[in-house]
Formats: sequence, structure tokens, C-alpha cells
Amino acid sequence: SSTSLKFDFTSLTGEVFFKYVFASEEYTQYAPSSYNDTFELRLNGTNIALLPGNAGVVQINNVNCLTNAGYYRNNVDGEANQPATCINQHLDIQYDGLTTVLTASASLLAGTNTFEFFITDVGDANLDSGVFIQAGSFSGTNDPTVPEPGSLALMGLALAGAGVMRRLR
Repeated sequence: SSTSLKFDFTSLTGEVFFKYVFASEEYTQYAPSSYNDTFELRLNGTNIALLPGNAGVVQINNVNCLTNAGYYRNNVDGEANQPATCINQHLDIQYDGLTTVLTASASLLAGTNTFEFFITDVGDANLDSGVFIQAGSFSGTNDPTVPEPGSLALMGLALAGAGVMRRLR
């Protein structure tokens, strides 16, 4: 199942930047597996939530202890499939794992543009994923300052929670 949030906006600079963190309860015991929750940020229909250096999409199977580990933060101990280098960082959040702060950026069309955030729960509905948007980071300029992940002033985007509420009805 998927949950999304969609809105239109205009830009004065012709550029857009968003800083975000993808997190999931499916880390690390389900990485890699068929339980492969994903995050997409579609700008006018094109996903711009991609790992740096053309390393691919933001999903459980593509950013974890074993794949693109430089963009991953572990938050659990001792899963059987974790390498010894995948140390629990004891973050002050419930999710078992999360990405580092990532930046989505793109050039815009003149006039109105559309953003759509997607969280897709792939393979099961038991464990949730979410995305957090850094407050004030939706901008026409890329601010290079990134707060420490333990003290991120993130505004939670309750896409996963909305999906849970929809399933409970």
C-alpha cells in the first residue's frame, strides 16, 4: 500500500531543495528482502529522492548496512544479517534504521510545479516507514548547513501514520 501527500508551488529561483530522512521499522532484519519499503519525492511526476552519485532510489534494499551503507544509520543491535561494522548509533527515535540527511534537488518548470511525497509499504503492512523533512529546508537555495542527526529540527511528515489510520478504518 502507498500513502501520499501532494501540493502545488511556484519558485522564484527556478530551483528547489528539500532535506529529508527516510526511516523504517523494517531495518535491518528485512534488508535485503521482499519487504522493501520505499520513499519517492516526485516533482512533476519524476522522482528526485535519489541517493547521491547516481546510487539509486531510497528504499530498504538500496540503503542499509550492506548496500550504500554510507547513507545509512543503524538503530538496533545484533541482527543476524548485520555485518560487525553496522554499529547501533543509539539514536533518540523508535525506528530501527534511517538514512543520513539527504537532499533532493531539481530545476523547475516556469509557473506552477507539483510535489508528491510517496511512502510505499512493500510486501506487508506490519512494520511502518516514514519520512522526515528538515524544517525550513524546502527552499530555492541549497543551505549547506546540516544539523547533527541527534538534534535535527525535523518536521515529521505523517505519511506512514496516515496509512496506518486508513488501514484501521
